[in-house]
Amino acid sequence: MSTMQLDGRVRLRRAVARVSGSVATRRRLVRVRQVARLAWPIAVQMLSFTAMALVDTLYVGWLGTAALAAVGLGAVASHFVHAFGTGLLGGVRVVVAQAHGAADGVAARDGGRVGLALAASLGVLTLPLAGLGGVILGLAGAEGEVLELATGWFGVRVLGAPLWFGTLALAGWFQGRGDTRAPMRATLVANAVNIALDPLYIYGWGPWPAMGVQGAALATVVGLAAGFVVLGLSARPALRGDGPLVWSVVRRLWRLGSPGGVRAVLEVGAWMVFASALARVGDSALAAHLVVIRVMSLSFLPGHAIGEATGVLVGQAVGRGRPAQARRAWRSGLFLGVLVMGLFSGVFLGVPGWLLAPFGLSPEVMDVAVGLLTIAALLQVFDAGAMVGLATLSGAGDVRVVMVLGVGTSWLVKLPLGLHLALDRGWGAAGAWWGLTAEVVVLFGVAAWRLRGDAWLRGAQQR
Repeated sequence: MSTMQLDGRVRLRRAVARVSGSVATRRRLVRVRQVARLAWPIAVQMLSFTAMALVDTLYVGWLGTAALAAVGLGAVASHFVHAFGTGLLGGVRVVVAQAHGAADGVAARDGGRVGLALAASLGVLTLPLAGLGGVILGLAGAEGEVLELATGWFGVRVLGAPLWFGTLALAGWFQGRGDTRAPMRATLVANAVNIALDPLYIYGWGPWPAMGVQGAALATVVGLAAGFVVLGLSARPALRGDGPLVWSVVRRLWRLGSPGGVRAVLEVGAWMVFASALARVGDSALAAHLVVIRVMSLSFLPGHAIGEATGVLVGQAVGRGRPAQARRAWRSGLFLGVLVMGLFSGVFLGVPGWLLAPFGLSPEVMDVAVGLLTIAALLQVFDAGAMVGLATLSGAGDVRVVMVLGVGTSWLVKLPLGLHLALDRGWGAAGAWWGLTAEVVVLFGVAAWRLRGDAWLRGAQQR
């Protein structure tokens, strides 16, 4: 073979490699755009929910540090009460996504109907807990004025449990079908109502009495009601039916959702212990923690939305029997999540004072909050990987592993290390947050290890 022929073959192989690489790159970009197309409405939806809490925090912050700390503890306690239902109803999205991927419209519809029935039952069962706020918050470490204010906020907020669960069930049904915009629109309506009512309910106006922190909770409940009505009207034509619930769908939703419910309860319980440690450090530490959580939501919720979108695509791929497609969806979601949260990390490090200025913090609280925001910036990339990884496993139906990972890292990493550094070593709020950072790093590492193998896909195929 002549030298010219060899050179020609080499050039041909290089040209083919370049074209193949270009095609592969374009395909990766298409997959990333697919994740982004599903994720951005979820991000807007979740940011809108967070905006409710953020607006409440901004208004309540002017009532004083005790009021701010009370809303923070009240929010943690209400999350605990809602935790099992929130985790369980996450199974609606998985059931519907896999049914939709398999082109089984009846199963997808039944998944939504069963989800609504469970949401109604859970909401009714949760209502009596509204009167136990003092006990729950006392266990969380609230005392004195903070306990009194937090109990009032909690009592009103828990009355909205049926609305919260119903919204989750409907949103999961829409998202599992690949429609992430309908839940976004409903949440924007809820947020608009909350913003309009907050100043009236908190501070009063004319004959309307000032309700303080209870007014903030009431505005949120009314906003949830408005959003639920909008979402329900959108879903009603497709979910309408007079037949009985399909028990096979009930069992499947329970099987895929109950591990998430257990995980949510134990993780929120760990978070309550975490918050109680900060309360023992002082009101300034707890208030700074609340504010930084609100600021951190700017990156956390887009990252979480990317994870949820990835989980939907993975579930649909599993329903179609395409495990390789599920793996590619995970990689695309991981790339996008790390990119987005990495950008926010730079913002947190660059302008912490500017981000915290709107909260009207005292100098003591501001100093603590700046330190916490610096730690938050460092854990962003790991948090992106952990959220996308867990959502991928959940979408594939590998829910028991997700439960073990979430509960194990909360109770065996975050709490022992965070409490030791915060209380025993005297590092205060910063020590607790270093424990949180360690949890996220371990969670990311173990989830990535699980996803690099095939067991999570084999388990999904068996289901």
